[in-house]
Amino acid sequence: MKVNTDGAYSATRYIAGGGGVIRDADGRLIFTFSDSFAALSSLEAEFKAFEQGIIAAVRFGNNIWMETDATSIVRIITSEEQVPAEIRHSIRRIKHLCKGLNIMVSYIAREGNKPADFLAERGLEEQGRSNFDHITAPARLKVMEIGDATGTQYLGLSLEYTATLGLCVQTLRFCAMNGLRVRLTLRQEGV
Repeated sequence: MKVNTDGAYSATRYIAGGGGVIRDADGRLIFTFSDSFAALSSLEAEFKAFEQGIIAAVRFGNNIWMETDATSIVRIITSEEQVPAEIRHSIRRIKHLCKGLNIMVSYIAREGNKPADFLAERGLEEQGRSNFDHITAPARLKVMEIGDATGTQYLGLSLEYTATLGLCVQTLRFCAMNGLRVRLTLRQEGV
């Protein structure tokens, strides 16, 4: 299974949020989480979200591919370098959690980590824990997941040239928000 995590941090409030998305080997959504916690830095927020991702994932198996957009996590987890004091406890807990697991850690660009980013921001703003599966996930998250599964980016259409195109755009938005697949063919007449 693959787990994407992200952390979000508010320096003015000293609070953080974390989010994660767990997918099966075919890329289907299994489970997501968003959570809030105290943190002293954005680095600590990233590590706490990463730790929560491992904790959530072990419920579904022990072959885990962890992906994060924080290069510092990949570098620190895969080496023995000295780490800042605020994350030492997280590092110890993560390394303890990884014992007996077949785990791989890799970097993903921020653009490829949007669902986890969305959940981390949600954890930061809502201050509490939320768990979702493929049925209960928020509509915006479902749209992002469809984009990830099909290898397409989520595009917001803002220009509506005619009433017909406007209706088409509204229909596409409705379908995307409700997880429906749509095939759209556009052609220009009179050319």
